[in-house]
Amino acid sequence: MAVSRKNVRVCEVKYLTGYYDVLLAVDDLDEVDEILQEWAIDKWGVALNLPEALIYNKDITEVITSLDIDNFAYIHSALSAYMDIPRYAGISGVLPVYPTALVGGFYVMPACTAFLYSLPAFAGIFGEFNVATASLTLSAGLNYIGIRYNAGTPEWVLYSAETSFDYSSIIPAVCVLLIGSTPYVIPYGQMGYGLPEKLFQNQKNRLAHDIITEFTLNHSTLYIELSALTVNNGTSDIACLAVDTQDPGNTMIQYYKDAMAAWQTATITQIDNLQYQSGAGLANLLGGEYVINYVFRLMDETRRVLFMVLSNKFATLAAAKESEMLTDLPDVIKKSSVLVGRFIVVQSGASPTVQKVMKPVFGTVA
Repeated sequence: MAVSRKNVRVCEVKYLTGYYDVLLAVDDLDEVDEILQEWAIDKWGVALNLPEALIYNKDITEVITSLDIDNFAYIHSALSAYMDIPRYAGISGVLPVYPTALVGGFYVMPACTAFLYSLPAFAGIFGEFNVATASLTLSAGLNYIGIRYNAGTPEWVLYSAETSFDYSSIIPAVCVLLIGSTPYVIPYGQMGYGLPEKLFQNQKNRLAHDIITEFTLNHSTLYIELSALTVNNGTSDIACLAVDTQDPGNTMIQYYKDAMAAWQTATITQIDNLQYQSGAGLANLLGGEYVINYVFRLMDETRRVLFMVLSNKFATLAAAKESEMLTDLPDVIKKSSVLVGRFIVVQSGASPTVQKVMKPVFGTVA
């Protein structure tokens, strides 16, 4: 079965008592077994017992989007090439909830699970282990708490210096500042040295959604016309279809605050040239006053939806152009859409000024 160049497979293989995740780039799915055997023979000098040794064989898109990847080995030779990359040791599953108070003078660490090596420097046997709860005696000041592989039984361990961690058989978990009898929890280690899915999640949390393709933003008789565009958040691309608010099936939802400062919605089709957002709800523009329609594109590959939020009023076009980005936005917009631009229009006007953006930076447009 022929596959596209994007068909990258993540396989988990069992050999003796160890589990290995292998990243394969194949031209044909039938090559998976052959490449795995080539890798196993080079690594251990013996072939794998396939198919029993093949625990799973997934498309990488499935792995990344489900955030369940914990190891890569890239394969390369005549068919491929290979290079082992060690698993990342760290807390697995849900990050524990660390206590914020002492119990009987002890800092009680909760039970959890963790991936660890049996030897330092990413050596020995690697596996996932249960870590039992433990009562630790903190010292005044900073206390570095981690998990140590110790004689086959991982355990919570307390150190006075962060240099005690080797990040493979001794991993960091949390730093606790003890002032008097009050512990203050400082997150430490797991987002930087945890499993790759934690790194993926951290990357997604840090990166804003950015538009990565050119697009056009125009209007026709105050209907908004937005071309197709692609949004990236560092781990995936979202291809958004073109939107024309004049066409059926294309939607624009206006968000506005009422007199009680609660967000309300209305479905509209055209640029609003009659109202502005005042501190007491929507209000009517007077002759010669300007308002900005901020336009956002919902990040969805199938639905043609825009969101719109009005600004306060401006006395002149220049003042509106030089105004800074609107910051008072509902969560649904901040978490689900990207700003594509804004339309500045005078009261009852039919020729708005268009300011298209790749990133939300205003105040310098001539």
